[in-house]
Amino acid sequence: MVTRRILSLLVMLAAVIALPVAFISDSAHAAGAGGHIAFGSDRDGDWDIYVMNPDGSNVRQLTLNTDDDFRPAWSPDGRQIAFHSDRDGDYEIYVMNADGSNVRQLTFNTAADVHAAWSPDGTRIAYQSSVNGLRDIYVVYPDGTNPRLLTNNALDDWFPAWSPDSNQIVTYAASSSIAVFVGQHGAGSMEYHVNDLPDVYLSCDEIMNSTQFQPLAVFVGASNQAVNAAAYHAIAIPGQVTAGLPGAWLFRVADLGGCEDRELTIMNADGSASRRLTNNFADDRYPAWSPDGTRIAFASDLDSDFEIYLFDLRTNNIVQITANRQTDWAPAWSPDSTQIVFSSDRDGDNEVYIMNVDGSNVVQLTFNAAQDELPAWSPW
Repeated sequence: MVTRRILSLLVMLAAVIALPVAFISDSAHAAGAGGHIAFGSDRDGDWDIYVMNPDGSNVRQLTLNTDDDFRPAWSPDGRQIAFHSDRDGDYEIYVMNADGSNVRQLTFNTAADVHAAWSPDGTRIAYQSSVNGLRDIYVVYPDGTNPRLLTNNALDDWFPAWSPDSNQIVTYAASSSIAVFVGQHGAGSMEYHVNDLPDVYLSCDEIMNSTQFQPLAVFVGASNQAVNAAAYHAIAIPGQVTAGLPGAWLFRVADLGGCEDRELTIMNADGSASRRLTNNFADDRYPAWSPDGTRIAFASDLDSDFEIYLFDLRTNNIVQITANRQTDWAPAWSPDSTQIVFSSDRDGDNEVYIMNVDGSNVVQLTFNAAQDELPAWSPW
């Protein structure tokens, strides 16, 4: 009898000791995919900010009005969210508490101030503004004081994202040097700057559906890299000639007719030392810097539709992690850099999805007939 009681006590003791182990294991798993995911949705008839758990549960609406509120961005302590809204008649940057209370307006002008991004050290909010005509990147203190211009060039700059140490900003910008070629049929080609040639406007559909592709080399970008014209929709337009070159055919790259060529660009947090990160004929957008500092996720139409890619800052290698015929875009990182949340229209409208950093284990988080876009993962 005593032996049995001792054995029973030992079994009970073992069970009690095992409980904390199981609890720690579950907590560790939750921490890896912890925090909350904020996103924009038009499910109530206009755009508002919502938040949910990383498994898609416990969806809560944070803003409720008849205006449009877009693109949430968490403060580094997870207590506040920056966003842009047209509630004053044009888009401005706002900040609110993480529960939707205490909304404060940070910018005040008649231009579009959009796409706020909070620096990881908490001292600045970067955003995109067209106050000077072009789209440029600005920074402002979280109380709305001391707005400063970072980019000042002849190009549009979009969608700032901070490095984890708050020392650099990645954006995407329009291609700076689109070359145009004039070539004799069956002969060589001559390069001209776009301003030296007469204007020819074609829509994307006209370019993409044309059968007049020519296998000439086209050079685009500072590297003057040669590519196959046919692969990138350079088009010959009969009858368009330049002075001194009778009978010549004009060749242009598709984005001059409205098809975009945007590249990722990195600069210091003060706007200095700007350099191009990607250099291709694709449209590279929506950069997001991993919390561990090693990679930048972005969306690109390199394979003809938008997919999610990773740029490895250690090797300069680019890896594609989604592959389908739908649009995957707006990636954002989990706090531990192991997962990515993103928008996709793979079910017919934009929803929020989550996947591992290698593109595996894709899980849909939102399910409705509305548009759910631009997710942001809180740091805690």
